[in-house]
Amino acid sequence: MTIEKRKRRMLIFITIVFLLVAFLTLWPVKKAVRIEDLQDSYYHIVAPTAVTGYNWRLAGSHEGMISENERSLCVVIWWKDPNTILSKTLRMDSPNLYVIYGDSSKCTNEYGEEFLLLCSRDFDIVAPIERGNSLRFFPKNYLVPLDYLCFNR
Repeated sequence: MTIEKRKRRMLIFITIVFLLVAFLTLWPVKKAVRIEDLQDSYYHIVAPTAVTGYNWRLAGSHEGMISENERSLCVVIWWKDPNTILSKTLRMDSPNLYVIYGDSSKCTNEYGEEFLLLCSRDFDIVAPIERGNSLRFFPKNYLVPLDYLCFNR
């Protein structure tokens, strides 16, 4: 094989690797929403929490946001839970808010504590997106393929 062919193959290989990296870090998968732009008439806004037994706390709803000083309900999400779809750098390492669309009901656990059960049809992440302890430089207006759990197992 001549030196010219080797150079050409190396250039093609480097180009393919560059395009793959660009795809995984810049390709928009899901656009982030702004709370003030929400049009759906019924939604809940949740934030990650580190409480035993619960992964989420209620931060607001279609009726308005809950202030930091108020005690908010813990939340259990069924069906489309961001914990089962998104990577850890989005879920727990950063203070992102999520909009959950679906039905809700207040429940009581065996200790008499109230929590909110959300049956999620879909979810959105609230802009700007923070990616926690990650060194990656990604856009703050949309999710990219590397933000999903299938790339971070």
